[in-house]
Amino acid sequence: MTRASVDLGKGTYYTCMVCILTSAGCGPAAVNYINTYSGSPVGPPQSLSVNATDLSILIDWEAPFDPLNIITSYAITYQLLDTPVSLAVPRPVATVSGITNTMYLLELVLSASSYNITVYANTSNGTGIESEPIAITTQKSGTLLNFMCSAASSTDINCSWENLSNDDYQLHYSILPSFNYYANNEGTINEGRIHDLKPYVGYVISLQLSNTNLMNTVVLTQPEIPTASVEDISFNVLTPDSFTLSWKLPPKNEWKGIIENFTIKAVPIKSIGE
Repeated sequence: MTRASVDLGKGTYYTCMVCILTSAGCGPAAVNYINTYSGSPVGPPQSLSVNATDLSILIDWEAPFDPLNIITSYAITYQLLDTPVSLAVPRPVATVSGITNTMYLLELVLSASSYNITVYANTSNGTGIESEPIAITTQKSGTLLNFMCSAASSTDINCSWENLSNDDYQLHYSILPSFNYYANNEGTINEGRIHDLKPYVGYVISLQLSNTNLMNTVVLTQPEIPTASVEDISFNVLTPDSFTLSWKLPPKNEWKGIIENFTIKAVPIKSIGE
């Protein structure tokens, strides 16, 4: 067996050809494929492009070149970077998976807001490398309807708008992807107050006419007192008059708000010698 070393670039797919060379020339080439994806079975999707309206982002791309792996689906990750909406909520990366085409319409986005978007492929051998991120800013919605929403309580949101032509508007609401520790309670109503929501959860509120989104906003419901205590409390005695405590947090859907601190109280039951 003959060995040869070749300098390769990181994160690249190569067609590898080897032939026997004599003074008369090179014989038939044997072909194989190799990649330097650092453990990933497939490279990133290519030629990612985005186009935005005020309410949606159209994303399209080309499949990564890889004849050895069969791509089973794609996934899109997106993160809200900046928005004029008052939004004091976590902004982790959200993912849409199970996409079988090389084009996807991302809806329920905020108008006049910036997003970061990447795409990666899934194969039977695992997840591929993400594409280079691309940033996009959605268009600004019209303001003729003066659409506004605010939290009335921990479970209610009030919305108002100008009905200039007595049309039959509707409100559609759904939980933001960053609050996916809740089952998504969503619905459509014909009035301006939304009831029976989850406490301290971000909701996308869409004003609709004939089931078509006109404009979106995001509202965070108010917090409540937590409904669960911490779990699995354990302690370690350091000195006769001090100790450390540790515990596990309850499920996140029972926090009812952002945990700012903990209150610890040690109440003596009986002292030695009593």
